[in-house]
Amino acid sequence: MADDPRTGKAAARALPFLEQGEQLRCAAEFHVAPGVPEPPFWMVREVYPQLAPATKAGTVMAAGGYAQDVLVGNVIGRGLHGRGMAGGWRSTAGRLRIHVVANAGDLVVTDRRVLVLQPRLALKGLKPTDEMVPCWETERAEITGVRPRPKGVLQRGRLDVHFRDGSWIGLVMRSPAHREPMAAALGGGEGEA
Repeated sequence: MADDPRTGKAAARALPFLEQGEQLRCAAEFHVAPGVPEPPFWMVREVYPQLAPATKAGTVMAAGGYAQDVLVGNVIGRGLHGRGMAGGWRSTAGRLRIHVVANAGDLVVTDRRVLVLQPRLALKGLKPTDEMVPCWETERAEITGVRPRPKGVLQRGRLDVHFRDGSWIGLVMRSPAHREPMAAALGGGEGEA
C-alpha cells in the first residue's frame, strides 16, 4: 500500500524545508513523464555548473547526446506517450524540467509554494542518496490548473500541471494512488487547465 501523501516518506522529507507558518498540503515521489524532452545540456550547465563536462571533448559528446535525444528519443517518446511538455525552456515548465536533473524527486505542495526536492548527490552527478534538497520552487499562485487524467496517455499516475505563463509539464506520481490527492492539493480537477 502507498504512503499517505500528507504523512508518508516524502512528507517527512519535506518538513525541514517548510517556512515558518507554512502548511504542507501534499508530498509524493514523482518522475518526469515520458515524452518530456531532455533539456539542452548548456542550460542545465547554467543551473548546475558542477555537471559541466571537464573538457572540450566532453562538451562535444554532451552536444551529440542532446542531439541524439532530440532526434531519436523525443520522437519515439512522443510517439508512444504523447506530448509531455509545452512551452519553451525559459517558461515555468521548461525551467522546472531543467532543474530536475535526476528526472525524479519529491513534489511538495504547501499552502504557499510548490517545491521539488531531489537527492543531494544527484545534483553533483553522483549516485543519489535519501538526503533531499530543494532544486526548484514556485509560488502556488503560478499554477493555473491540473489535469489528473490527460487523454491519450497510459501512465496511471500522470498529471499535467499548467502554469500562468501558458506552459505545462507532465509528471507521473510514483504511486498512482497519489495522483488525485496531488491534483487536489495543486488546486486542479478533472478537465481543468
